[in-house]
Formats: sequence, structure tokens, C-alpha cells
Amino acid sequence: MPRISNIVFTAKMLTPEKVKGRRIIDVGSCDFNGSIRPLLESYSPVEYMGIDVLEGPSVDRVMDANDMVEVFGPDSFDIVIAMEMMEHTPDWRKSLSSIKAVCKPGGLIIVTAPAPGYPYHGYPDDYWRYTMDDFRQMFQDCELIALKHDPTGPGTEICVRKPDAFVESALVDLSLHSMVAGRRIPALEAEHWKSKHFKKVRLQQFLANNGRRLFLQSGKKMKRWLKLN
Repeated sequence: MPRISNIVFTAKMLTPEKVKGRRIIDVGSCDFNGSIRPLLESYSPVEYMGIDVLEGPSVDRVMDANDMVEVFGPDSFDIVIAMEMMEHTPDWRKSLSSIKAVCKPGGLIIVTAPAPGYPYHGYPDDYWRYTMDDFRQMFQDCELIALKHDPTGPGTEICVRKPDAFVESALVDLSLHSMVAGRRIPALEAEHWKSKHFKKVRLQQFLANNGRRLFLQSGKKMKRWLKLN
């Protein structure tokens, strides 16, 4: 679910001349609270493909981002957008690799994601937080165009160009802040799902989403009890 600031950043990176006649794939495109799609489609791309794991507005194909190369082939799109999607993928390395692989040499990649300090939001799940240094390392194999911290989230935003002679970085030593483990880890393991930290995070989200309903229900029960006693 991109914030307005994410949409503004992407709009600044993708001017009409960069979009016209190009193929665009929007990864995690479901329009829950806003989409850049109407703006970019007004610039006359040859194709705008929206994919997500959930059906909904602006989703043309329901699929996993990790399957993009298998479905569309390598070097298939001139522009790859992934706004507020990378925190929701358990295997961030594979998703990042798919994003890079499906982009044509010379093409643009735009990614935005929450940074540490952004609250847990499990829609459907929430795994990672990304700093500017994380993004800098993750895209060290690409040409950096713009990298900034978004204080409204907080979050991190990046735009890069895939080089013609692209050689993907392995990133085996990179750890990210995990919302599941509550610390930086290289990858998710089964033990992390059982941690006290994650149980606390899930409980906090449940109360945040259902606290008012539970409070009203308890109030009604109290009123009934008072009438009976």
C-alpha cells in the first residue's frame, strides 16, 4: 500500500518521455489506498502490467513476484516498480533477484519500502525493514539515480538503472531488520516465528485492529451484567 510520498517519488522519476512506448510492470499493484497507474497510463506506455498475490483494483494477474521471470521471461520490461511490496516477501533476496532479472538492460527499477521505526502491518504478512544503506548494498550492481529517506513513513526510496553489462550481486552477507525476529538477520528461520518478540508484535496488531470492537463488546457485557444484578 504505497503512501502519497511514494507515489510522488515515483512520479518524479518517471517523466512522460521515460514512459511513452515502454513496458511497465507494477509489482504489488493492488490499489488499496492509491495507485500511480492512472498517471503513468496517461503517458502512453505500450503495456502496463499489474501483479499481486491478491485480487483487487489495478491487478491484472494474481501471482507471486518470485515467478516473474518464469511467467514473463528475463529482460521483459523497461520499467519495474515495487512500491511498499518488499517488506511483504519472506525471501527478499529471491524477490529482489526477480525484480532485477525481469528488467531490461538500460531499464529503470523503482523500489520503496518501510524503514525501521515503521509499525508492523500484516497485510497479509510483514517481514522486513530497509534502510538507505541496505538499499545501497542491494542495488550496488545497478546505476544509482536517486536514493532518499522518506520521513513520512518512515521509509526508503530508490531509483536505479540496470546496466547493459549486468552482473548480479549475491548479497549473501547482508542482514536486514526483521519484524519477525526483532533484530537484523540474514534470512527467516522457523525459530523466528516462535519468538516472544513476534508474538508480542502480532498481539499489538490484533489489539490495534480490534481494540475498539473488543472495548465496545466488553461495555455491552458490563451493561447486561449490571441490569441482571
